Amino acid sequence: MVQTEDIRVFLRDKTTPHHIAVEDRLTYLAPVSTLSGYVLHLVIMRDFYQSLIVSNRDPDIDISWSVTRTKILDSISTDLEKMNGENTGKYRRSTPAILSLENDEAWGARYVVIGSSLGAHLLRKTVIASLGPDIPADYLGYMTNNPDSGWKCFVETLRSQTLDAQSTVNGAIKTFDHLAEIIERHRGEHDTISS
Repeated sequence: MVQTEDIRVFLRDKTTPHHIAVEDRLTYLAPVSTLSGYVLHLVIMRDFYQSLIVSNRDPDIDISWSVTRTKILDSISTDLEKMNGENTGKYRRSTPAILSLENDEAWGARYVVIGSSLGAHLLRKTVIASLGPDIPADYLGYMTNNPDSGWKCFVETLRSQTLDAQSTVNGAIKTFDHLAEIIERHRGEHDTISS
């Protein structure tokens, strides 16, 4: 069992290359500054959250995750519906393999998801600046403003857990790799929609 003084720092240091690789792929494939890129971004995130199952020894944490996941999926669906399916019919409905993580690895998945709420604020600004203030952005708004996905609260809870640091890192890396696989499933769709 690997123990560490600060699990958050350990996670960041061990997962940064995976994080950067996924972020670069997603930004390249689905630039949120274009309507088709933004729609594809939402489709990719929908597929990701639909296929991510995490569970923990603590049922209260599981319930909180389940509620958060449901709200994320609802907000993505709302955005796509508000755009009246704008371009969404042209995207394949992906059925990615389920990524199921438990216990310490589940904390790694949560680290990836809650950490993405930090970037959602910047993405939301880009979407609104590029596509206008009326563009549906409930998903990015939820990720930015949701108290359940608050970074500070998550870090405090994470630090209070007794975790095997390497298992937690493994869970985060599996989560990043899973998202990368979903992005790859959609490769080429942005170019098809744009032309």
